[in-house]
Amino acid sequence: MEHRRKEAWIAAALGAAAILAIAIGAMHRPFVGMADNGDFMRVMKTVGLDYASAGLTYADKYFNYAIPEYRNVGLGFGGYVSTHLLFLFAAKAVNALATGFGDTFHMAALGAVYAASFAAAAALLYTGLAASRTAKLAVVALLIAVYTDVAYTAYYHSFYGEPATLIGFLLAIGCGLHAAKAQRHMRFWLWAYFGAIVLFMGAKSQNFAVGLVFAALLLFAAKTAGERGVRKLALALSAATLLLSIGFYAASPKELKRINLYQTVFYGVLKHSDDVAADLAELGLPAALAPLSGTNYFEKGTAIPQTSPALDAMFYDRISHVDVALYYAKHPLRFVERLERAAESSVAIRPYYLGNYAQGAGRPAGAVHLEGARWSEGKKAVAPRSVYAAAALAALYTILLANRRVSTLTGVRAHGPLYGVPAIAAIAYVTPLLGDGDADLSKHLFLYNVAFDFMAVVSAGLIAAGLAHAVAAAAKRLQRRAANGRPIRGGQP
Repeated sequence: MEHRRKEAWIAAALGAAAILAIAIGAMHRPFVGMADNGDFMRVMKTVGLDYASAGLTYADKYFNYAIPEYRNVGLGFGGYVSTHLLFLFAAKAVNALATGFGDTFHMAALGAVYAASFAAAAALLYTGLAASRTAKLAVVALLIAVYTDVAYTAYYHSFYGEPATLIGFLLAIGCGLHAAKAQRHMRFWLWAYFGAIVLFMGAKSQNFAVGLVFAALLLFAAKTAGERGVRKLALALSAATLLLSIGFYAASPKELKRINLYQTVFYGVLKHSDDVAADLAELGLPAALAPLSGTNYFEKGTAIPQTSPALDAMFYDRISHVDVALYYAKHPLRFVERLERAAESSVAIRPYYLGNYAQGAGRPAGAVHLEGARWSEGKKAVAPRSVYAAAALAALYTILLANRRVSTLTGVRAHGPLYGVPAIAAIAYVTPLLGDGDADLSKHLFLYNVAFDFMAVVSAGLIAAGLAHAVAAAAKRLQRRAANGRPIRGGQP
């Protein structure tokens, strides 16, 4: 009982430290947020928000400045279904309680909801890890330090789905760890695990593919469960995860699918093609589309307008993302080249074309907040821009988890869900290339950065904890030798 009480206090202290770090990084003055790139309105309508002023210019609304206040309006439907809407509705409730149900929505309310959710996820990870206290503290303290970098927390004051992706990922891993080690209440933790997976998958359309990893992890949980009823539940939740993964993709707005398909082909496959005509023919597309090679969906003045009805018969009705995947399967070297090109953008946690300051804060238009960005800026400066370096980190991470010596030193066990992170990183790296071409990779590789940083931090934490335990054990052996009057390394007692 005393041990559990102490662990609970440590978890609470870590959560409080996380909130404090977020407050210092993104919630102090000046206001730090993320400018709108045009995506906000599709969720703002659904939760009943609008811009505070009807007279904002295009430059005021988009790209240059983060907006700290919005106006409450009636609920609508912006055409975009996402679990990150749950955070927005929660923030509206918090805002209403804090302002007496006024007309103004303050972004600080959303930031507070995300900060509290992240703190809960950090505490859940600490209590879920089956390891020595030293190992748990090393891992979770490092996770808090990395994920409270302003490159992550600036998203908290925005209507993007990235914070829900980060928090859903951490909650899923934390609940999975609890389910893996649970002696009692395993059904509860399996349901919590499933709920966190749904939150994570539904946060952004590109997350749906990661459902395959979690379906496999739930199958593993079913295999290792001792009780028949628990096994059946885990199997059912695995199947449900797989079906929901398909469902989330099917529920994506048709317009968004068209945009992604255009980007995948013209701003992806054909952008770097040496023979556009041959590649079009292999994709089953007419040569008349060649002038669109290298263009993106939002570009003006293209040979054929992106929304032209003529493109329906020539392009949208004739191809799917499956065709693109099959094309790359036939040309693996081309895909490896794409992976290496994307590596240039893979170390950026946030896009640098979106401003972080409010208008009137005395900062230039589009200025990026760099205070509290030691991890993100350091990684951008020194991390190798290579898919092979990421593969090496994934290998190191997996070896550390599987190594018996590391397990003996750190006490790490029941860590099945942690093995899924390299696969999540791989899917998060590949999905944007197959689903949106080269468009906005610095933003679309957000989940990849989350998984990459998780592997880096857990690896560093296990190594540090292992060394600490090894040094402590060696010191104890020397003390025992000295107490028994035995020579130390051949010296005199």
